[in-house]
Amino acid sequence: MRPVLVIDKFCRVLKFIAESDEPPRVLDVADGLSLSRATAYRLVSQFRDEGVLASNEDGGLELGPDFVRLVFSAASRTQLAEVFAGLMDAIAEHFQETAFLGRFDGASVALVDAATPRDESRSHIYPGLGERPLHACSSSRAILAFLGSAEIDRLLPAHLPVLTDRTVVDRSAIMAELTATRARGYAICDEEIDEGITSVAVPIPGGGAGPTFSIGVVGPKKRIDAFGIDAIGEELTVMVGRPRGGRAGAQHGGSTLRKAGF
Repeated sequence: MRPVLVIDKFCRVLKFIAESDEPPRVLDVADGLSLSRATAYRLVSQFRDEGVLASNEDGGLELGPDFVRLVFSAASRTQLAEVFAGLMDAIAEHFQETAFLGRFDGASVALVDAATPRDESRSHIYPGLGERPLHACSSSRAILAFLGSAEIDRLLPAHLPVLTDRTVVDRSAIMAELTATRARGYAICDEEIDEGITSVAVPIPGGGAGPTFSIGVVGPKKRIDAFGIDAIGEELTVMVGRPRGGRAGAQHGGSTLRKAGF
């Protein structure tokens, strides 16, 4: 088989699986792409061996976690800004506060984009881009909460800097906050990085790879409190399409990313 044909089938299979509302089975791939069953089984088997595809507990096919994380990590900030522009703008306009996008690269969480409302009649917080404190930032907590305890221990540094008098640095207290974050579905940073500034963030489903992105809102504490921290968290959860309290990326994992353009 010529290489170009293999690449064509590779791309068609990946696109079909990524765009399916529910994880398809091998026979669904064969029927949907007009492939013989033998060809579909061979391609899926090869892609699964390479980690490009994975099977869930029901036998449905999903993009492999390592492959998804690789694709997301390779995307540039400009590409991510273009992909998430619609969602970011919608969040900024809905809450009338700055929206931000965080990305987890396996070792740290960094803000890669931010969007402010069109209304310039009042000032807005701009959080800046770059690496965020893993123990204190809502964008980081929204991701850490859905990782395993061993990975959390690996990621959190031994020394956790105190940034304000509200910064939580006790490890048991941090783990308790991450447990609460996982239960309610959204993370909170209430003046733990900057006095007078509060943020709320939720993980973005990642198609089985676990949370690679988080998205949230940041603003002056008085305005965030007036809107309601819980109201913001719950509405953000609805906007990104993740079941409350669910395992991020486990179910309906690709919906938000497909809407955004992945």
